[in-house]
Amino acid sequence: MDATQETLNRHRAIFTESLGKGEIPRDVYDLLSEGSDKELIHGIARNHLCPPNLLARLAKDEDEDVRQSAAANPLCPPEALAWLAEDECRSVRLSTAQNPSCPPDVLARLAEDEDQQIRFGAAMNPSCPPEALSFLAKDKDEGVRRAAVQNPSYPPEALSRLASGTDVTMRTMADLAAMNPSCPPKTLVRLASWGLLKREVAGNPSCPLEVLSRLALDRNEGVRTAVAGNPSCPPETLSLLAEGGDELLRSNLAGNPSCSPETLARLASDASDNVRYLTARNPSCPPETLARLANDRLEPVRAAVAENMSCPSETLMRLTWNEGPYAYVRGNAAQNPLCPPEALVRLALDADRRVRLRVALNPACPRAEIMRLVRDADEVVRCYAASNPRFLVCPSPESAGNAGTSLADELSRLADLHEKGALTDEEFAAAKSKVLGA
Repeated sequence: MDATQETLNRHRAIFTESLGKGEIPRDVYDLLSEGSDKELIHGIARNHLCPPNLLARLAKDEDEDVRQSAAANPLCPPEALAWLAEDECRSVRLSTAQNPSCPPDVLARLAEDEDQQIRFGAAMNPSCPPEALSFLAKDKDEGVRRAAVQNPSYPPEALSRLASGTDVTMRTMADLAAMNPSCPPKTLVRLASWGLLKREVAGNPSCPLEVLSRLALDRNEGVRTAVAGNPSCPPETLSLLAEGGDELLRSNLAGNPSCSPETLARLASDASDNVRYLTARNPSCPPETLARLANDRLEPVRAAVAENMSCPSETLMRLTWNEGPYAYVRGNAAQNPLCPPEALVRLALDADRRVRLRVALNPACPRAEIMRLVRDADEVVRCYAASNPRFLVCPSPESAGNAGTSLADELSRLADLHEKGALTDEEFAAAKSKVLGA
């Protein structure tokens, strides 16, 4: 028996057990039984609905890519993460170190890993315990030290000492401590009154409102710019800042979710491409402003509108027809959970693989389209489709009945979409070819 057949048999045994326990749908099992498509296994290991028992088994797979996907999955059981932290493969240990569900004792072990990137991953992890972060703050690598001090789980009392400069051994980290949202407000007030690290204090979301209001009037434009980007800054203060300032200040305002709809409407007409782009990305941007930005001459601005969760459905539908040279706009619209189902059906047939990739990632994509995309000619599309939570959702009785519909029913469905304008002539022809197996 060759290695490929052994792998196929091993995976078949794993998924047969999962099917018996009711962990995976029957149609997923049937698909996996057709052959050894490793991209589907990778996708399942990434899937956020993958049952912990199945993840634990995939965490011991011979394929390091499968183990890495399991290690990155937030649902991976603690005991599996514990042994993945000892994996000989660097990428597997790194994914384990970055997993927010990684147990504190495992992260403490990874904080002592000989590989700098893995220590850096542990230092960035918000679940890293304070004692491990204190240890990493003295790492030989500057990047690791800085990551540890920026972590919101870093001990507040230690941040206070760093920001105030009383810890002479780490005085170069004072700016990072002052920006950390876990820095005590009393320390931020004291720093602002001393005139120290004002820019860093102004950008800290934990900065008290009275301090922010005062810093918004500071003579230093860099300080005012930092206030403009602070999500804790009151809308009325942000509106005042919008009346002046350079492009950087206006960019910070445009990206701030606390900006008022009126201020964002003004920024949407800014001469700066970057300001309009950031306004289009802002989740607080009002629908009517997004509709206007959807006609912007710059493709990245239109693409930012397409990915915005506040985008009106009619605007989003219009953007799915965008014919930009890089499919940038259509791709962003395809991944937006608010994208209409009929548009997703059409985009799942897009000639550009990058658009199909985005459809495969969309959590709102109809399951029927996900089941088509897991058979896509492109291996990455198949992997992404298998990672979509809907892939592992047991179909309802109604959709299960639809799975057995006749060829005529499927062709009738496509014809209906074509008649409604959801499919172009070319897309309709391509879809018919797929159904007919041509």
